[in-house]
Amino acid sequence: MNATESAAKARRIRPINALAWAATVLFCLIYAPMAIDYFSHGAYGAESSLWVRMFATLTDNGHALGTGSVEQMQQQPYQRSHTEMWVHTAVGGVVILLACLQFSDAVRTRYRRLHKLIGRVQVSLVVTGMVTAMLYLLNTGPAATYNGPAFYMQLWFLAAGTLSSSLLAVRAVLRGELAQHRRWMTMNFTLLLSAPMLRLLWIAYYQANPTLTQLDTNYAAAITLGVLLVPIGFWATRLAAAPLPRGAAPPGLWSRAWSSAPWAVAGVVGAALCALSYQHWVGAFSGHHSVLLGSALLVTLVMAAGWLRCEWRGHAPSATIWRLQWQAACLCPFALLATWWAYAQFFPLYDAFFGAVMTAPAGVFTLAFARAGQVLSGTPAPVMRATTAATA
Repeated sequence: MNATESAAKARRIRPINALAWAATVLFCLIYAPMAIDYFSHGAYGAESSLWVRMFATLTDNGHALGTGSVEQMQQQPYQRSHTEMWVHTAVGGVVILLACLQFSDAVRTRYRRLHKLIGRVQVSLVVTGMVTAMLYLLNTGPAATYNGPAFYMQLWFLAAGTLSSSLLAVRAVLRGELAQHRRWMTMNFTLLLSAPMLRLLWIAYYQANPTLTQLDTNYAAAITLGVLLVPIGFWATRLAAAPLPRGAAPPGLWSRAWSSAPWAVAGVVGAALCALSYQHWVGAFSGHHSVLLGSALLVTLVMAAGWLRCEWRGHAPSATIWRLQWQAACLCPFALLATWWAYAQFFPLYDAFFGAVMTAPAGVFTLAFARAGQVLSGTPAPVMRATTAATA
């Protein structure tokens, strides 16, 4: 491909990136005021908040405010930790708005001092928001957390992951590793958006089955994000990657693909072990298992397709990091089994299983993401390019 064709290719990709980024900014602009407003109505006045009113409109009052709803079941925990939760949600709303500025080319390139200042403020607010979230979790405990121990463990993982990804991004920029800084801040932004994505999934699952309670929709949404959230962050970093040049597939493509067949076999065996173990120790499957299966198949197929596409185009570094994510997907069942066993030492088997579902895949995909960063750091030519997804 010559220089003219490469430029044309880049121009064709930019509208797709711009559309995805515009949708993300719009999503943040809608959700941020709701987050800031949620705990601003006294000790517990969330029923009159912007979010609850919109949620009740898109579902119904019984689902949003009735038996089994967050508003009904979390009154006492929220009252005990009102200050912590008010700071956490308000800071979260402000942070995602600041992140939108940080991902702007105009701010990053034309106003570098402002970019650095906003970055410092953003990281400080992330630390504040995650510390207050942890204080809420300590005050509440697993039994009193909405949806119990499984969701409790996921909230801990989200708080720790959001905090650590922000600090890793700071470390990278202090070392002058700008590409790694952008990758970790993109992942951090994805984790920050877990709260609005969770609520969007509440609405989607209710619309799919209006007989579900909010306990059901939250559990299904938490399972979905447990499997897909970190991969979404990875996919966002690839959206900002340099377009792959078209070219002939390198020799040995299919032999390399077949050489990875043991990973696929291991994934299938691991999934079967998970299913048989659950059926033996807990009992019959439920709709939540269908959500888990659908999410797992989606992420595995997308990672495999991304890897093979990069192999076909002869782009070895990109193929390597996609393959790492696909291999992580194949290892997830074994991580789930190990985590299930660990959680079962403290929680009932059902809660322990879904606690593992909501946390183990994210841990495995994060390790693969970190390893991919090492691969990219060793690549002579820069893989990341400046787009609208430039970060704090």
